[in-house]
Amino acid sequence: MSRRGPIDLWSSVEDAVLAWQSHGSPHLSEFGMTITVPTK
Repeated sequence: MSRRGPIDLWSSVEDAVLAWQSHGSPHLSEFGMTITVPTK
């Protein structure tokens, strides 16, 4: 896997998985993620 660009998206995904696991791994219908891209 290679990482490119101004945002480390994979680290955000890893953080989200850790948050999900720390909340007892709720059903996916009870857990979401929003990604926003900063505007210039």
